[in-house]
Amino acid sequence: MDDATSNLQIEDTECLQEYVYVHRKGAAPTYDSETRLPLTLLPPPGSRGTPNLIPQPFFSASTSWGLKSALSLAHGAGRSMSRAKALSSLSQKYKEQNILQPRAGETEGTWVICDEKDLVFEEAPDACKDVQAVGQDLVDAGVATVVGWCRARVSYKVRNVAH
Repeated sequence: MDDATSNLQIEDTECLQEYVYVHRKGAAPTYDSETRLPLTLLPPPGSRGTPNLIPQPFFSASTSWGLKSALSLAHGAGRSMSRAKALSSLSQKYKEQNILQPRAGETEGTWVICDEKDLVFEEAPDACKDVQAVGQDLVDAGVATVVGWCRARVSYKVRNVAH
């Protein structure tokens, strides 16, 4: 990491721009703008049905020391279906089940605390991509190595804090 730290620079003496703005949608920073150092771990969440990925951003010459990925990594598994589709299809699929607690016989499931049932369906594991595949994509792209996984035991979901 020392080598990466010494090579990581976002200044470009040939560039006329004084500032660069990065908009991250579905991504998290791999660089601390205050310390000007790379982050060593970036734990993006999976879904309630999969473990959370713990990648370590990888900075090398082949990735221009993180600049090719805009000093960012995926911040989670991402959606495989829209919220509206998840609500309509999954509310029917799980109509007779209590989706706030782990499935029967599941020893490593996640308990969900949420006042809005619609939100629980919109965020159901079935609505998310496979976080292990996302992690492998990061590895294959050469921007991260996976150093571990952890599983959430409780998931607290809130959309409107006024509720």
